[in-house]
Amino acid sequence: MSPSIPQEARRLISAHIPTVPHLEALVLARSDPARAWSASELADRLYIRSETAASILADLMQSGLLASASIDPMTARYATANATVDAAVSQLVEFYAHQVVEVTRLIHAHDVSAVQRLADAFRLGRRR
Repeated sequence: MSPSIPQEARRLISAHIPTVPHLEALVLARSDPARAWSASELADRLYIRSETAASILADLMQSGLLASASIDPMTARYATANATVDAAVSQLVEFYAHQVVEVTRLIHAHDVSAVQRLADAFRLGRRR
């Protein structure tokens, strides 16, 4: 039996990590906090489209996990809002390094439940 994901890491995923590429971008940015990442650089490293990478950067900046780099507002670097969030990110990154499947299942389960809630909302709307 694999260990369960720590509660703080679960909360972080639930609140700020909607997809695996979001997590991969966060892991990459955290690995070199001084480096500013552009959408095209992130896209190249994660094998995703530049538009997707730009959206991920924007999402993570809005969540307070990345900050806009001073040299170019279209680039971002790792910078959490506070020490508590930084500790949760560290915990998540460490767990993810050893339990990839467990973390990705949680992300996908969260994604599926959001889709299910949307589908349920439409279903409920038709019954009225």
